[in-house]
Amino acid sequence: MKSMTLAPIGSLSRVMLASLLVTAAACSPGRFSVEGACVAQAKAICSFQYNCCNASERHDAFDMAQSAPYDDESTCVEVNTRTLCGDDRAVGSVDAERAVWDETKAEECYKPLYTALEACDAKTAFSFKANSAECKAILVGKVSNNGTCFEGYECATKGAICEPKDSPNPMTPLITSEGTCVPPAALGQSCAMKACAPDLYCDFATTNCAALKADNAACMGSQECQSKNCVQGGTGGMCGAKKANGQPCMGDSECQSDVCDPITNTCSGMGGVMPVYDICLGKNK
Repeated sequence: MKSMTLAPIGSLSRVMLASLLVTAAACSPGRFSVEGACVAQAKAICSFQYNCCNASERHDAFDMAQSAPYDDESTCVEVNTRTLCGDDRAVGSVDAERAVWDETKAEECYKPLYTALEACDAKTAFSFKANSAECKAILVGKVSNNGTCFEGYECATKGAICEPKDSPNPMTPLITSEGTCVPPAALGQSCAMKACAPDLYCDFATTNCAALKADNAACMGSQECQSKNCVQGGTGGMCGAKKANGQPCMGDSECQSDVCDPITNTCSGMGGVMPVYDICLGKNK
């Protein structure tokens, strides 16, 4: 009969601990997953506040934007997680298979933001554009035209809206958020009661959808231009390319960043809130 060799208790404990850690890691949602994204955002925001700003800087930069100052970083994370994740409809949309969450696009969207916040790079962090191509591609709708939806992003057709099933009459209370995916108006169709497809604009002279205009074409508003920038001149507007940061501007639509700093009248990703970018530069640096 062969004798059985028992592993030392310490070895078993190490093996069990390693197994538990692996299991816990596997069960925890990733920072770019649909379940973990809002938690990761809360942690990144609070990490910046408590690792890049001292108490005075936090007060000047953030307390006015918050209902009350936080006691510590963990409280900041708790409150922001509750705020960001409390009404996270994306999880419900994905669970119900009305939308798909693209984790690769989520990483492309959020990783530069997290990297900037962790590096106390306020200028880059607050230049973050949630409407970038990568960010807008995170959630992909699966609901076809005339299908039941609860959010506009659940509609598969580009430019479609989720129109509430309840009466749009403002005197009628909205009973449910359930709606129907309604496709946008196509070229030449009326835009009096619905929006045009993304590559079109509503011509108010005809109330029909028309093709977007190229640079140097006459325009009345930025919505008419492919560049989304109607440069106003002495005799009217002309579609033109958007400007880089640092160039003079009169309105947000003129800038690549979509922000014209009202203080300097120049294109900027900083939005004119200068104290945040000037003082929260890393208390340990």
